[in-house]
Amino acid sequence: MNQAIATPIRTRTLIDELIELRSEIPRQIPAIINSYAPDSPALLDNKSAQNLLHYLALRRHDLRQLQQQLAEAGVSSLGRCEGHVMATLNQVIAIMQHGYQGLPENRNDTSTHSIREGKALLDLNNIQLFGPLEMGRRTRIMVTLPTEAAHDKALLQSLIDEGMNCARINCAHDDQNSWRAMINNIVEARSHSGRDCTILMDLAGQKIRTQIATPPSDNLKLKHRESNKAPLMVMLSSDAASCHTFDENYARIDLPENIHSQLKIGDVFHFLDTREKRRQIEVSSCIGMNHWIGLCEKNTLIDSDTLFEWQRSDAAGQIESKEWFRVQSFHNPAPELRLFDGDMLLLARHACHQEEEFAAISCSHPEIIDQLTDGQWVWFDDGKLGAVVE
Repeated sequence: MNQAIATPIRTRTLIDELIELRSEIPRQIPAIINSYAPDSPALLDNKSAQNLLHYLALRRHDLRQLQQQLAEAGVSSLGRCEGHVMATLNQVIAIMQHGYQGLPENRNDTSTHSIREGKALLDLNNIQLFGPLEMGRRTRIMVTLPTEAAHDKALLQSLIDEGMNCARINCAHDDQNSWRAMINNIVEARSHSGRDCTILMDLAGQKIRTQIATPPSDNLKLKHRESNKAPLMVMLSSDAASCHTFDENYARIDLPENIHSQLKIGDVFHFLDTREKRRQIEVSSCIGMNHWIGLCEKNTLIDSDTLFEWQRSDAAGQIESKEWFRVQSFHNPAPELRLFDGDMLLLARHACHQEEEFAAISCSHPEIIDQLTDGQWVWFDDGKLGAVVE
């Protein structure tokens, strides 16, 4: 068979593949909606949502060979169709049919909008998500907010004043209280500056984290390493959060909830440690809304008998004694965990396990532990380390 005859045959086969692909996309929509948003049938009433569903259905197919053939035929390879999936497919099919010996067009038009309408809709959605373009600028500025944005109003005010169009909150970090505080600070900064700034919440998927599991201690030792005289850091958490955080590198004190919920930067805890040495821990910064960082200048040893005095200075420099209290729960930094082939490793449901016989790690999703069965492999660190359940 010579090339002149083979080329039309390949073209007709390619057209049939495109038509089948176009027919398959709407058939996959119900399954996609059921996977992502089973309680949102109204998605089908929104053009942008419909096009996203078409795109997700399209990407369920391996298009590499088809795209190569389309490129060789001199038509769109569907690589830029994300804003108008069905319209692009219809256009490519129409062009291929028109060039194939006058074959009648098989439109079966299921597109929600044309390519030009898709571009206009994309521009409109960009404005709604990221705000309008400013004069003299060809792009918008989006800033991912750090944890400090939850309590540092001046930081957000400066970002908006300098031209931030969109504030991105990465929901893989911090917590709901932190996100709410960030949003409130953005709203306040917008009103002060008179500038618009949209807010983008970037939702996080499931992340399985591990942590060396250690039992709570009845004392806490803070000590400088060799010649390093930098202030010693300790995390100040609440009783409610004591076993649900992944902060194994920090020494931690679990404060009573009524004290933890009222902390402010600059607060100081004065105490006599177990050796009758006068010491103090000053609240220096906030990590999210559940954890504060305290700094202690000198080595100290604290236990459940240590009596703390919580003090706060007002704007005039007057010191107020807020409350006296003791702490019952401490967490020393987790030691290095070194395992060898054949060693036993306990997979614990919580970071605060009570077993000391085996090395242990806990999981951020304890329900996974309940699903393990004998003989299954468990892999850590992207498959670099493995263990068998016994």
